[in-house]
Amino acid sequence: MTLRGIDLTREISHALRHEPWLYELELDDEGWVPVDQILAGLREKVAP
Repeated sequence: MTLRGIDLTREISHALRHEPWLYELELDDEGWVPVDQILAGLREKVAP
């Protein structure tokens, strides 16, 4: 895996485990989030 891929997985893990509200994610009762919602949240946070 490339360094960029590792950074992406770390960012996703952080978003899901620690601060979903910063990425505007809404986890369901079992902790799942639709992939499109994760991608949108990452774009919002990382976009210049």
